Amino acid sequence: MHFVPVFLCALLFPLSLAAQVTITEIMYDLETGSDSGREWIEVRNMGAEEVDLGLWRLFEAEVNHHIEAAEEGGATLLRAGGYAIIADNTAKFLADWSAYGGLLFDSAFSLGNVGETLILRDGELADVDSVSYDAAWGANGDSASLQFVGGEWVAAAPTPGMENVTDGTSEENYEEEETTPSAPPVSASALPPPAPSLFTARLATKEKFAVVGAPANFSAALLGVKEGLSGKTRFVWSFGDGARKEGQNILHTYKYPGDYVVVLDAVAGEYTASDRVAIKAIPAELSVSSVGGAGDFYIELENKSAYEINLSGWLLKSGAQYFVIPEQTFILPKKKLIFPQENTRLLSVSGGTVGLLYPNGLTAALLAEEASLPPPSPSVSLSQKASVSAQSERSGSPSAPAALVPVAEEEPPSPVPAPAAVAETLSKENESSLLWLAATLVLVILGAVGVVLSRRGKTPADDFAITEERNDTA
Repeated sequence: MHFVPVFLCALLFPLSLAAQVTITEIMYDLETGSDSGREWIEVRNMGAEEVDLGLWRLFEAEVNHHIEAAEEGGATLLRAGGYAIIADNTAKFLADWSAYGGLLFDSAFSLGNVGETLILRDGELADVDSVSYDAAWGANGDSASLQFVGGEWVAAAPTPGMENVTDGTSEENYEEEETTPSAPPVSASALPPPAPSLFTARLATKEKFAVVGAPANFSAALLGVKEGLSGKTRFVWSFGDGARKEGQNILHTYKYPGDYVVVLDAVAGEYTASDRVAIKAIPAELSVSSVGGAGDFYIELENKSAYEINLSGWLLKSGAQYFVIPEQTFILPKKKLIFPQENTRLLSVSGGTVGLLYPNGLTAALLAEEASLPPPSPSVSLSQKASVSAQSERSGSPSAPAALVPVAEEEPPSPVPAPAAVAETLSKENESSLLWLAATLVLVILGAVGVVLSRRGKTPADDFAITEERNDTA
């Protein structure tokens, strides 16, 4: 009869212990421009029993970060009432706080300087404690830390492994004056009360990769927005390559390969929320590897990279025709992808080009179809032929004319004879001319001879006529 209650107590007892571990201090921005690897989080066991943190996780930036002892084989049990530090870099933490002798854990995280959500999770990944801190609460670049005091988060001089500054008590881990930085403590009463978090910002973009040279789409979403703030929120983006843009939906193009951290800050008046994601920019190793003929036209793409690439919104081009690749179209790494004509409705263009374009219309890859200039039809004039030939010579490659304007037919010029034929013709013409000249000379000579002979048969007297005079005088 008592088995069930006892069994339930056995199940609930570890949870009750786990729920007593809380986040009590956050060092997220030690000094402006020099906090890399120097960030840490303090936790405290508020329960009556020790807790093993060796299998716990710190959820930050959408990642469940492992929590490990600073030294291999080191202690992981957090005693009742004790403190522990979870550091991004244990070596740098000990360099800053050399007198610290408490429980120290190593993890891998990078706390946002404008704020973010931290969740402490147990070995079953159940949420134990969480906090969504904000830069408006203070401790941003002034050597102070955020400390949980009296149910509120305030900025004050750091106290890793000790009671927070305004509690009036201290642990005996080490002397406070040996570890307190030179900056004077900030009075909690002098700080404005932190603004409550009214909403949560999330990157709606789930892509972890961006193709170099291709615009990548980034979009933001708000969760838990209260009435009156919707539509009045500014979305500020930092893309990790020095670029900053503003808007709920943004296109950004990475110029060089690399790993970038994209940070989103949503600001509505005095309220802010943030989110971030790691993006890997990969080289654009896509090509148009093959195309089909006019009877079976297709376009084959090849992904030579080691990453899966989302082709949503990219364009296929054949001549002056375009096809928009549908959403959720992916090409696997080291694989090829074929788009048949029955889906794209693209036609083969003789002498044209087939290409793959980025969503913004810039060229990603081209493949020129090899096609010789087709012979002109009988209705095409010689002037048109010359125009096409000149166009081909200027472009450096043969291409069919896009359109030919009909012109009036011209009489084709007489064919130019070959040199041998010209010589033969000239020879025949010279021979004929000589014959005619000889015949003419013969006729002239014969005429001259006849005239001479006719003149030799006459006397001078032949030219005179003798008339007889009659004397009629009587």
